[in-house]
Amino acid sequence: MDIVKRSPVVWAACGTVFGYYGGFWNIWNIWFFVAAGVVFLCFVRAAVYLTKERFWRSFARLLSALLVGAVIGIYAHVNAQKPLQFGVETQRIKGILGIVRDDPRFFGSGGGIGRIAMHKVLSNGGVYTSARGTVTVFFPKESLQRLREFGRKATVFVEGTYETSREAPVFSVRSVHIYRAAPPFEQWRTAIRSRIINRFAHSAYGGLSLALILGFKDTLNPSLARYYQDAGCSHVLALSGMHVAIIAAVLAYILKKPLGLNLSSLVCALCILGYTVLVGAQPSLVRATSMYLIGTFAVLGALPKKPLLILSLSFIIQIIVQPESGLSVAFMLSYLAIAGILFLSPSIYALIRGYIPDIAAQPLAASLSAFIATSATVNAVFGILRPFGILSGLIIVPITTVFMLLSFLFLAVPVAPVGYMLNGLYTVISQLSFISSHIPGISVPEPLVRVLVPTVILILISVETWITRQRTYCRPF
Repeated sequence: MDIVKRSPVVWAACGTVFGYYGGFWNIWNIWFFVAAGVVFLCFVRAAVYLTKERFWRSFARLLSALLVGAVIGIYAHVNAQKPLQFGVETQRIKGILGIVRDDPRFFGSGGGIGRIAMHKVLSNGGVYTSARGTVTVFFPKESLQRLREFGRKATVFVEGTYETSREAPVFSVRSVHIYRAAPPFEQWRTAIRSRIINRFAHSAYGGLSLALILGFKDTLNPSLARYYQDAGCSHVLALSGMHVAIIAAVLAYILKKPLGLNLSSLVCALCILGYTVLVGAQPSLVRATSMYLIGTFAVLGALPKKPLLILSLSFIIQIIVQPESGLSVAFMLSYLAIAGILFLSPSIYALIRGYIPDIAAQPLAASLSAFIATSATVNAVFGILRPFGILSGLIIVPITTVFMLLSFLFLAVPVAPVGYMLNGLYTVISQLSFISSHIPGISVPEPLVRVLVPTVILILISVETWITRQRTYCRPF
């Protein structure tokens, strides 16, 4: 892509990836690396004024962007891994006073899981000490509903024990006390979420509807969630670009004619932003929302309409604003999938077009591109690859999209015919995902995946370049 050669933003994003995931924070002193980068950056920028060669000017600009991105990535990673500061030994902690950071989620053991931004901790001697950091907590089942009623940003005091024997340290809660209610806006948000949840509470399909429109998976049938995962379609249940695109498409269809392109784009952007606030800042949804907002500026003429540029800006902004999100698997898979589609989809489409109907060729190219780009991470995290998901997604994803649209319609107009259609589609989705889940995945040694993925990517790009040149040479005058 020409934009890769010319855009400093894309190079800055590459530097951010390199700095965030490269491991320099474990090898050298962070400030030494930052200082060395700044000195070298000044040297390169000074070289621009000492030469008038276009190549060197471009090289200096892109290298400067790469170094700036590396510094951003390292700084973000250091902020993402700030240690917890309790002020006392962890074995002496009896209680924590803090603010609930997220909407508590149901956990498989019957309780709930959430995060608390600590203000103070109570030790054995009844002494309160100042504390800093965000700690993961396990809530008892009887406290989960009460926490949901008070909502996110409520100040709570939880009593329990701090456990370090698990894979990640957590605070196991015995009792919860509401110290201060959430701010009015958060209470209003919680009330809206509760109404939506209650709308779907008494139907078989309600769990899937809430997962798709609200990211609320507490009532989702565990068997259906497992079928989606085993079918290679679990990404459908994670709020991301597909869900934002559906909402934006519906809004654009309604608003474009009466408001015009520019004003309707602004209104859609505000609606998408409000939807993200209602749902919560999930990494994949934040990525999709930030890309949509940046894309709106591109539509208005403030930025070039380049998807890779928009993706790069989104990555840099999110890693600065939410540095801890870069450590989540959902964040990695979300950006890898989009990057794979942008880079590899044209190559795969060039190989298969003419052999497969175009209506299927483009979705297949996108699905295969995302699979290739995410396969190394998926294999490292889950230990198994499910290539059949490339094909099953071509059927399950469109049906799930229709189901999601009908869920929004039922939310606005809760009439029986829409409920009947949702129930029928839910049965179809359950059966299709059940059948697809029985296609076995494959286990590939991790070193082999690390070699195969870049090799396949290079082959695809090389073959697509060769095919494009051949078609150009053979084009009639």
